[in-house]
Amino acid sequence: MHRWLARLLAALVVALGLVPLTAGASWACSCGSSGFTESQEWRSVAAKAPTVYVAEVTWRTGGPTQNADGSTGPGEYRYSLQVVESLKGGVTGTRTGTTSDQGSACGATLQQRRRVLVYDEELSLCGGFTQERVPQRATLVRDAVAGRPSAHVVVRGEWLWQIARTELTVQGTTFAGPSDAAVDRAARRIYRLNQRVIGADPDRLRPGVRLVIPPLT
Repeated sequence: MHRWLARLLAALVVALGLVPLTAGASWACSCGSSGFTESQEWRSVAAKAPTVYVAEVTWRTGGPTQNADGSTGPGEYRYSLQVVESLKGGVTGTRTGTTSDQGSACGATLQQRRRVLVYDEELSLCGGFTQERVPQRATLVRDAVAGRPSAHVVVRGEWLWQIARTELTVQGTTFAGPSDAAVDRAARRIYRLNQRVIGADPDRLRPGVRLVIPPLT
């Protein structure tokens, strides 16, 4: 899930009084799910993040803070990231990514001397980076930035307008939901492009059918 959505959920949790904020209280990091497929997740990153790049993790500094009484407190780690390829935003040179050193605050650990796909230099377990399937996910971002069509395999229970709404959300530049009129236009466009595999009735999608999804925004 993207860090932006994680922050929104965290703010709601605090507002509802569900997080203990008294002295000495502790709580575990919890990351929700966007409900997107891998392709949708990374195309959404490509649409919404101002910069996306692949880098090599070269070193780490920082750690817990030292208090005056000799005890340690929460701190942060700083990672040096040598840019290998800019996927969006013209990123070059060496960047710095920061993360909490506390697991309860969703602090993340990057493996050094490995490549990382970064879309937010505030790194956490809930988002900002990945070191898994970097080449494949970079390709998803690269294709989305270039405006290339993507693919969607229909699962049981999906229908065309639902797919259109999700794709508009994925491809949009904000988290504001698309209007019903926009969803209708997108569904019709997807249907026209895939009519041969869908058949005469757009309300009856067969599971396993592979749809071509064009840029919709």
